Amino acid sequence: MSTFPVVDKMNIPAHSVRVLGELWNKIPPAVPLEDSLISQVIAERQLELAWGNGLMACFGRVTLFIKLIEGSAPNFSQLIPQEPPLKVRVFAPEFERAVRRCAEVARDSKEIVRLSWTETALTVSAKSDEKGSVEAQVPVQTEGGTGKVAVNVSYLLDYLKGKDGLLSIGVTSAQAPILFRHGTSPLVVMM
Repeated sequence: MSTFPVVDKMNIPAHSVRVLGELWNKIPPAVPLEDSLISQVIAERQLELAWGNGLMACFGRVTLFIKLIEGSAPNFSQLIPQEPPLKVRVFAPEFERAVRRCAEVARDSKEIVRLSWTETALTVSAKSDEKGSVEAQVPVQTEGGTGKVAVNVSYLLDYLKGKDGLLSIGVTSAQAPILFRHGTSPLVVMM
């Protein structure tokens, strides 16, 4: 028997669920696009949905009951800065190697790597009580001056995996979301 970790309560606006329900009914079953369980479930309609005062989702022996609340979905576009004042351009493979050098120490201490940059170099660093500190530098081009941010090392490594060429990092402030752009890939926001 599988067990799942307890997750924080999540509020889903009722309007969002109604829109998803309408889309679910209009999209015909299709061939799965990926080799993932979720895409196969959706493509083969192995998930049963029912809604009224709440939402019920059934998959095999698992049934989820979701209480709907009145309200509207948050405006996520407000979280994404339109034109960040600080921009850093770095070669993705070099950046990934620098992050990997710091990853072990970062994982020992809350999984945080710190990124700080000058006009010509980006420093990736991490520190831990047990393993000390480590840093690695890579050359960069910047616009808007110097800056610094902190980000989860696992999320960053997942994003950097397999990227070639130039990568752009956009930052508004040290506490704001970090924007990542690579080629024609979609914009990625990390907080």
